[in-house]
Amino acid sequence: MRVHASVGLAIAMLTGVAVGADGPHASADPPCRAGRVEGRLMFGDRPASRVKVMMHGPDARAEDGGGNTHVTRETRTDAEGRFAFEAIPAGKAKVGQVFETDDGGWHNFEAASLPVEVRPGVTTAVTLGGPGRPVVGTVVAPRGDDRFEPVSVRVRIFPSAPPISGPSDVAAKTWAAYGSWLSSPAGRHREQSGVAPDAQGKVRFERVPAGSYHVQVYVPADLVKRGPKDSIPLRTRRFDVPPMPDGRLEEPLVLDSMH
Repeated sequence: MRVHASVGLAIAMLTGVAVGADGPHASADPPCRAGRVEGRLMFGDRPASRVKVMMHGPDARAEDGGGNTHVTRETRTDAEGRFAFEAIPAGKAKVGQVFETDDGGWHNFEAASLPVEVRPGVTTAVTLGGPGRPVVGTVVAPRGDDRFEPVSVRVRIFPSAPPISGPSDVAAKTWAAYGSWLSSPAGRHREQSGVAPDAQGKVRFERVPAGSYHVQVYVPADLVKRGPKDSIPLRTRRFDVPPMPDGRLEEPLVLDSMH
């Protein structure tokens, strides 16, 4: 039986088994270029059961330079929120929850996806969500603006919004899905607002899971002294909460001062 060379190369890369004209056979020194990724998806302290998880990347490259294939895999968690991806080419990838909407659509929000390094012959562990860790910072109140008192500022954190582009109906669906995700068990523990700094300008957020976020200092609408009665954003900054073992860490993440 004749086997196409590119098929044989792909099988050898992922399994360490060479394929020739006479069929598969173990190589004398089988290369191990694939790894395994396993993890758990948690909504706070609760395992996320039967939820879809997706992995993007890495690229599987042919040794002869004949191109590459981007790896995308998906699976569902078990009753304990656990999942696994087998025979993944070595390299950098991202793993995250897939948020499924009522109309049959789905979204893989970058804010809740975590990077993983797939290593040959090694199982890499990752926890999505979980109890998280504290995040602390210091607010330096603005001066010279008589619309509000310096002590009237509040601080909030929220997951980084997805890029909104394309036709207006597609953008509207993406934005609506992001809002639904924030109010779902997966997203509601990621957004915290209305936190007032203490007398020294210190703020603290509890139980923040790994992911990408924005922190915003603002004046609430009910505290604006004059002008339109809308909240006034003063400063918005992006920050990342790095992955944590088992999705939990007691040590606070300290943000730079917010002026």
